[in-house]
Amino acid sequence: MINSSKKNSLYSYTLIKPLLTMKKITLVLLLFISSYSLNAQTTAIPDPNFEAALIAEGIDTNGVTGNILDSDAAGVTGILSIQNEGITDLTGINAFTNMTGLTCFDNNLVTVNLNLPNLEVLNISRTGLTGLDIDALTSLKVCNARGNPLLTTLTNTVLNLNLEEVRFSATGMTTFNFLTIQTNLKLIEMSNNILAPSNITYLNGFTNLDVLILDNCGLTNIDVTSNVALTNLSAFGNDFTCLDLTQNANLTDLEVNNNTFTSLIIAVSNVAAANASSGIYATWFKDATTTFGTSCPTAGVEDFTSIKFNIYPNPAMTTLSINSAVEISGIELYNSIGQLVLRSKTGENIDIAYLNKGVYFCRLKNINGTVGLKKVIIQ
Repeated sequence: MINSSKKNSLYSYTLIKPLLTMKKITLVLLLFISSYSLNAQTTAIPDPNFEAALIAEGIDTNGVTGNILDSDAAGVTGILSIQNEGITDLTGINAFTNMTGLTCFDNNLVTVNLNLPNLEVLNISRTGLTGLDIDALTSLKVCNARGNPLLTTLTNTVLNLNLEEVRFSATGMTTFNFLTIQTNLKLIEMSNNILAPSNITYLNGFTNLDVLILDNCGLTNIDVTSNVALTNLSAFGNDFTCLDLTQNANLTDLEVNNNTFTSLIIAVSNVAAANASSGIYATWFKDATTTFGTSCPTAGVEDFTSIKFNIYPNPAMTTLSINSAVEISGIELYNSIGQLVLRSKTGENIDIAYLNKGVYFCRLKNINGTVGLKKVIIQ
């Protein structure tokens, strides 16, 4: 028989023991949760649309918190597709350290800060960009920033031998000498930009260039004689008078139709084959008025012209007049670095008083489509 005092003591112990056990379990759980919280590092994602897109893709697993677990971000090893999501801020994107591709076109980003050493493909088209820095993208192979008309600068000062393809059509770029450091490029696309009309000699360093696309750029000439690996050249809708392709024996695809001027000479190494559209010339597209020759006419600085016209006074100070035996249809004046500074349809008393002193080049076109070029000095 158990006395009452012992019975009560045993009963109390029976009740207290599970309570002590529950406290231990609770303490262990709290310690575990605290430890997990300390170890679960996160990165801020301040743009709600960016976070919503990551949640919808099943990437962000901690819900709407304004951040993402670093482990979730690092787990993305392929292409992250977040196009047309209304994103205005990509803050947090650099947590995706193992990502190899980013397609974020059709958002409104304006500026981005990218430091993604494993990124190979970037498509940031039509995002309203004003500038782009690719120096930290050391693995980048393809850069597509088309359709950003306010994009005028590209920070690109580090040689990246992985970079093979760049597409900057319909941007604010007026030259592509910003690419000269990237000597391993195989494709350059710069269509629908207002490029400097002078002879583009900065293509000379791209000895591996395979595809060049320069449609509707207002170009008067390009120098591709050193691009011997070139197989595809598309440059329709420009202002060429002559195009030297004598050194481009691998060029199998050519499009230079819709040339503004009615006469275009293409210098080739085999005129007979070109006229017969045989061999590599079988897939060349040109206007019916285009002719083949063995070389382009040499042009001095003073006078490159197939028409005769006079400029007076020259040197000039406030006004300039031009006359020609054939009616003039258009006059353009370019500065010494190839920038268009004046356009006129008449040759009488052209106002130049607002222009800086220096050397300019007057480009004239008559109603027959023939072009002429002369040097002008403004004092």
